[in-house]
Amino acid sequence: SLSFSGDLNILDVRSSSPSRTLYGHQNPITALSTSQPNYDTFFSGDSAGRVLATSAEDGLPKPVQGTGHKGLVVDIVPTRTGQFVSAAYDDTVKTISRESGFSCVSTVFVS
Repeated sequence: SLSFSGDLNILDVRSSSPSRTLYGHQNPITALSTSQPNYDTFFSGDSAGRVLATSAEDGLPKPVQGTGHKGLVVDIVPTRTGQFVSAAYDDTVKTISRESGFSCVSTVFVS
């Protein structure tokens, strides 16, 4: 089954829950960034504020955990410390950490 968020749930007739979920964007991708210098992870952000992280380990996109953006993601850039920073039309700048399982670790409101 396909959800409105773009998640594809693969169902198993022997179970009442999905056996696997594939994540994707339901809206146009507006920002894209890759890790430096290995290029082993990339992030994509869409016009609805959803940010997905794709690792070279498994090649499957996963949603960034934590409080996401509420508007169009303008840009995602890597930092020198291995984290990523994303900015969106909701007047927030968020820091995303790979070490914490691709989660949003801080939010700054810009006015």
